[in-house]
Amino acid sequence: MSQNRSTYRDPVRLPSRPMHDRARSQYSGSMAYEGKRRRQRKPRKIGRKILALLLLGVLAWYGRAEIISTVQGWFGTIVTDETTADMIEAESEDTVISSERVTDTPEPLEETTPDDSVNRAGLMSKAGDWLEDRLSGVFMVKDIELEGTRSLAEDSLLSGLESLQGTPLLSLNAPMLADSMRQHPRIQDVVVGRQFPSTVTVEVEERHEVAVLISNGGVWGLDESRVVLPLPGRSWPLDLPVISGLVKDPEPGSTLTNPAIVMAMEWVNAVSDLPRMHSWLSEIHISGEQISWVSGADGRVVLPGEHEVIVQVATLDAFLASDDKADGRIVDLSLPDYLIVRDELWSAPENTEG
Repeated sequence: MSQNRSTYRDPVRLPSRPMHDRARSQYSGSMAYEGKRRRQRKPRKIGRKILALLLLGVLAWYGRAEIISTVQGWFGTIVTDETTADMIEAESEDTVISSERVTDTPEPLEETTPDDSVNRAGLMSKAGDWLEDRLSGVFMVKDIELEGTRSLAEDSLLSGLESLQGTPLLSLNAPMLADSMRQHPRIQDVVVGRQFPSTVTVEVEERHEVAVLISNGGVWGLDESRVVLPLPGRSWPLDLPVISGLVKDPEPGSTLTNPAIVMAMEWVNAVSDLPRMHSWLSEIHISGEQISWVSGADGRVVLPGEHEVIVQVATLDAFLASDDKADGRIVDLSLPDYLIVRDELWSAPENTEG
C-alpha cells in the first residue's frame, strides 16, 4: 500500500532587476526602495504673478475713470471708421464684383477686409500709447509730505524739494537726499521714504536749543551737544539760560569745545529736569576758559567750583528749597560739600607771612 508523501520544492526565484521609479513609489515602509530618494518637486515661484496682479489692480483702481473714458473714445472711433468704410463700399459697388455671385470659389473661413485691419491696427496703437502714458505717469512724484518740523519753515524746505516733482519715484536716491538735508544746522536727522504710487515722505528731527549764546556778533542757540544753531526768528520764544562772554563769533553747525562752554553746558543740562533750578538760573558768564559767575533770578551770584557739577546743583537746589535762607549776594560753591553765603568776594591779603 502506497503512502502519500508531500514533496518539497524550492520556490521559483525570478531574476532580480531594478524597479522603475513609478513602481517603487507605490510601496512604503520597509518595502520602499532606499537606494535612491525620489526627487522632490521645486515649489513654483508665484511672486512675479502676484506682483503683476497687484500692479494691475493698482492701475485699475487709480485709473478707472480714465479707462472708461478711453474705452468709450475707442468705440466712438471704431464706429466712425466703420461708417466711413460703408460709404466707400457704397461708392464702389459698380466696380467691385460681389463675392455672392461667385459659386465656383469656395467660401473662406474668415474674411478680413483692409478696413478691418486698419481699424484693429489703430485700436492696438491707441491701446499701446495709452498704456505707455499711463505707466509713465503713475510712478512719478506728485506729492511731498513733510513731517516733524517745529521751528523750520515748511515753505522753505518744500521749495528745496520742488526739483523732485515729475521725477520717477523708483529712481529716488533717498539716502543722498537725507544726507543733503542734514547739512542744515537745525536738522539733526532725516528719514526719506517712498509711498506708492507718487508720494515722497520726509520726516525731520530738529535740533532744539537749550541755551542762548551771546557773542560780539549776535545771538545764537546751543543744543545739549553744544552745536551752534541759528535762531529761527525774533518771534521765537527764548525763555532759556543765557551764556555770555564769548569773544569770537561761532560758526553755525559747529560744535564748541571751549572748556568754559563745556562746563556751562554741564550746568544747563543738569538743571533741565529741576524746575526750581531751571527758573532760577538765568545767566552764565564765561571769561577765557573759566566760569566767572552764575547769576540767579533773584540777583544772586553763584561761584561754582571745580568738583562735580551734579553735586553742586544738588547742594544749591537744597539751599533754594529751605525756608531759612541766609542773606547774601554771593553764593560760593567752590568748596566741596559746602555752601557759603557772603556779601562780598573774599580776597587774601597781598603780603602774608607764614
